[in-house]
Amino acid sequence: MKCIKKMDDRYTLQEQSRAIDALRFPMTILVVCIHFNILLYPLVSHGEIIQYNLTWVQYPITLFSEVLGRIAVPFFFLISGYFFFFKEKRFTTEVYVRKVKRRFFTLLIPYIAWWFLAGVFNIILSKYKLAYPVSLNDFLIGVWYTKGADSILTTSINTPLNGPLWFVRDLMVMVLMSPIVFFTIRNRNKSAIFILFFALLYVFVGGNDLPQYIVPGLSIPCILFFSIGAYFGWHKLNFLNLVYRWRWGLIPLTTILLVLDTCITGYENPVSWYSHLVQNGYLHHTLILFGVISSVYMGTYISKSKLFPRLSSSSFVLFALHKPIILPVGYIVVRFLNIESFISPIMAFALYTGVILFMSFVGVTVYKIIALDKTLLNVLSGGR
Repeated sequence: MKCIKKMDDRYTLQEQSRAIDALRFPMTILVVCIHFNILLYPLVSHGEIIQYNLTWVQYPITLFSEVLGRIAVPFFFLISGYFFFFKEKRFTTEVYVRKVKRRFFTLLIPYIAWWFLAGVFNIILSKYKLAYPVSLNDFLIGVWYTKGADSILTTSINTPLNGPLWFVRDLMVMVLMSPIVFFTIRNRNKSAIFILFFALLYVFVGGNDLPQYIVPGLSIPCILFFSIGAYFGWHKLNFLNLVYRWRWGLIPLTTILLVLDTCITGYENPVSWYSHLVQNGYLHHTLILFGVISSVYMGTYISKSKLFPRLSSSSFVLFALHKPIILPVGYIVVRFLNIESFISPIMAFALYTGVILFMSFVGVTVYKIIALDKTLLNVLSGGR
């Protein structure tokens, strides 16, 4: 790791912070893209599944929903681990207790609030036949994980009732386990072996379709990317300087992996998606590893825009709000346009991008309303 210098290289700490801040909202939009993949979650109109003439449209949807989109949450784990350790010169019991107390307000309370709201959304939407009703037992268990089949609320038995909150749940677990993380990353040279082991394990698990969760709340991606961020934060290293030093190899390689992953993962129908992804697991997870680090460097260009840094504060509300309602919004649009059973590629792409942009607008608007009341802001957004 001698190739990584301290933060006195080309990019400063302030430039890195601006790059990360500018990426928060675009990364959240990519999470929204995952949950409105109309190839994987086909819309229904008048009781019939809408068919798409895929041709070219499968590739941009695959790019944003299944390739770039899968970089987003590992990115959030990375920066969470980084900022958790960056300002600390010592990691004592006092520091640990202080950080856990703070995360009680910034993570746990918003987590509980949005889990409860997901249940409320389900009650309302199920009355209009826009969602499957959730039983009281599933609702209560869903505060941590779900055990039922796929629904508009969650897509995995390892996620909470409000699916995207698995990130917050796993992050809370990592916060509690931060002394163990610190023990593994405090030695600059030896900890690189630990990170390399989990990186290889992450790629191996993806390539062999093995479970990524040890238990609900503790996953290999979470441990890996939080630890990488913690390593950089504790040793005061700069992601931007690392990528800049290796940019002529890292950026082209990431781009090649991005194109290959999109082309190979592109599928002809929703049923075949899973088999394509499994066959492509090694490539897909390798891309995520390179893509997460490279994305921080891309943030230097995005930060030059005035739009995304302004929207950064609304990222968490959009992240927590979108999943329970985005598919019902799609159903409503389909019914409003009186689409029955088939749409063209252009119409499919317009529907895909239009609903995602509308959902992003709703997220920003809801945040602006929440921000008018400080108590509400603390409960639903952790004071962000």
